[in-house]
Amino acid sequence: MNSSGSLSLLSQYASSDECGDSGDEGPPSKGDSPRKDECQLNVISDRRHLRKRKLELPAEVLGLYKDRTDPFAWEDDQSLHDGRVRTFAHEPGVWASYAFVSGDKQSHFESFISFLCRDVDYLKPQQLSACHVSLSRTVKLRHHWIQPLVVSLRTVLAPHRRFTIRFGSLDVYTNAEKTRTFLSLKVHKGIEHLKKMVVEVDGCLTEYDLPLFYEDPSFHMSVAWCDASEEARLQQSLHELQVRLEQFSIRHPSSLVIDVASVWFRSGNKLFELPLLQT
Repeated sequence: MNSSGSLSLLSQYASSDECGDSGDEGPPSKGDSPRKDECQLNVISDRRHLRKRKLELPAEVLGLYKDRTDPFAWEDDQSLHDGRVRTFAHEPGVWASYAFVSGDKQSHFESFISFLCRDVDYLKPQQLSACHVSLSRTVKLRHHWIQPLVVSLRTVLAPHRRFTIRFGSLDVYTNAEKTRTFLSLKVHKGIEHLKKMVVEVDGCLTEYDLPLFYEDPSFHMSVAWCDASEEARLQQSLHELQVRLEQFSIRHPSSLVIDVASVWFRSGNKLFELPLLQT
């Protein structure tokens, strides 16, 4: 190889080496070439450009959500919960929560609901696990509030003695969304005890600036439901259904009585028992 060719190769090698990375390279000296600084700046600029690149979703994936404003927003499947409409839209980290007295342990209660709804084609029996008397509105509770709120509720409710409530008549209620109408049992005995529970629950909710219960609550337990468009028919059937209620209560007097030994608090899929003072 002649000398001019060797010098050319050496020149190319030196030029490429100036822009290379070396983990063993020491701090720059005062005599470093300006070209090396320029190369380092170019590398930094390229890296910043790479960081800013946004990965786009494939068109096939976006096509699956073309009818939705936000492809990643929660889409509620009403078929999973009897077509119920949420009181408020799903929010990440926020749980629908409420306090209540449970009615799912009542003797003969499932038979009573079936007897009440018999031959009323538009009326659908409420699931026994969903039967309850509300002590609060359904509120939006942040996940990190759940445990401290449960502790507060347990503390203020524990000194209250267990009590009894009795249902005495039927009434019709429609939800706030005007989508469902409910046939409900109204509480006739134990109202003052329930009001005391509401005061305690409201006091705890106030600490989190959450909505309080109704000023003049009508305590009731829904036992069946229908579409809101059937409300007029249900109102017309109310007298006949009341007769059925009285017939059943004569045969099973204890079926319309609940011994309240605990208040319950549900937050999303979490269920907390808040025991009352046992006598």
